[in-house]
Amino acid sequence: MAPGRGAVNTLPVLPAPRPRRANPKPTSTASSGCFPALLGLTLVVGTVGLVWWVANRWEPAATVGADASTPGQGQDADFANPSFSNQEQQRKAALRQKRENLGVDERFLVALTDQLFYERYPQQQGQALTDRPEDADLRANWDAIALEGLELLERNLSDRARQGLGAYGAGDRDRWRQAVNQHYVSSRALYDLTEAQFAQLFPERVNQDFLDQPIGQVWYGLAEQMVQGIQSGERRQEIQFDQGSYGQSVRDRLEAGAGRVYTLSLGEGQLLRLNLQAPQGSTQLSLYVPSPTDDVPYLLADSSERTWSGDLPQSGYYEIVVVSTAIAPLTYALDVGGRQCHHDPRSTARVP
Repeated sequence: MAPGRGAVNTLPVLPAPRPRRANPKPTSTASSGCFPALLGLTLVVGTVGLVWWVANRWEPAATVGADASTPGQGQDADFANPSFSNQEQQRKAALRQKRENLGVDERFLVALTDQLFYERYPQQQGQALTDRPEDADLRANWDAIALEGLELLERNLSDRARQGLGAYGAGDRDRWRQAVNQHYVSSRALYDLTEAQFAQLFPERVNQDFLDQPIGQVWYGLAEQMVQGIQSGERRQEIQFDQGSYGQSVRDRLEAGAGRVYTLSLGEGQLLRLNLQAPQGSTQLSLYVPSPTDDVPYLLADSSERTWSGDLPQSGYYEIVVVSTAIAPLTYALDVGGRQCHHDPRSTARVP
């Protein structure tokens, strides 16, 4: 799954988002995911303007100059541009209202739409969109991409996650790690859940380096949302064996691209058996140890295998992560066999 799917600890050392050069080359021509256009744009995509915008957006504490020229600077007022037709002014005003209703930062949406616009229309790289009649069709395309982006954010991100778009970074990953560790969940499991959903939304970006691009902020928003799901129990469940029982069967249902993490406290040397009953090729299964080492970083990672058994190398909380790679909802059963551990799991360090 994206990015670097197939590696165990896929995102623990990712760099914080950093400024990009103006008019970056498209990473793909994005057919499905390219949200076609936004609000009153005078898309001044000049080198100085775009670099200024990125530098100030990715550093939330930076002071934004009021007279700076950026792609979309002042675009919320552009819907009243007398050079635009009444229809275009109304379209842009509706876009502005939708963006405000969703709590999406204007400059983030401009940057995201710019990225997707130039991926879809690479021949426009380095060319500014003007308010002249000959650019009306391109402005309409840009607005359409922005609207599609807003609709995607509305469907897939919570209010809280949307409000952070454009300002997420390494500090948030540190905060999330500490938050999920409180529930004996590692950042590895958090990233598995996030990557599965991101790949469902943007399959063309699997294995691409996108975290320092505007679209990477959507990944961060999904991660923010997953943390909330882990904390609430929506995406996490602790498995405890009943007295005298040596196993438990969990049945669940996942939407396309969704996932769940199961935690269970077990002791070193115990025998554990896993059996995941799901359609062939529809899931990925991971089994993470309490404290990863170079010799034993994990027991399973993003595996298409559906069974595993063996003696456990450590005492502590193990994580079983099930994510859906299917394009439709699926129902599965997870059978877990082994003895419940009676040690104090809080004494075992959680290594994210």
